[in-house]
Amino acid sequence: MPEELRHQQGRLARICQARMEMEAETAAAAACERQEEAVAASSKVAAVCEADAPATEQAELTTKAESAAAKAKATREQAIESAENTGVEAPDLEPLAGDALHRR
Repeated sequence: MPEELRHQQGRLARICQARMEMEAETAAAAACERQEEAVAASSKVAAVCEADAPATEQAELTTKAESAAAKAKATREQAIESAENTGVEAPDLEPLAGDALHRR
């Protein structure tokens, strides 16, 4: 194999690895953001429940919080998978506790 071709293949491999690492970092950042959104939504539910808001408002916010938690979980799993595929360290994200959503 010619030296120039080996050099180009090595360069391409390094570029691909760098791209995968950047994608893993982006996925980790997205997972952190989704996690924060889920925690904020859960806090809103708790505040509304403590304030004895109407049941419809509580139900609506609970649904939104559950959706945010599901999105956070999916994004976290994607970030972990992406990190594993690239060989970089997986993001340090705690799964949301099952009782993170305030239930009344």
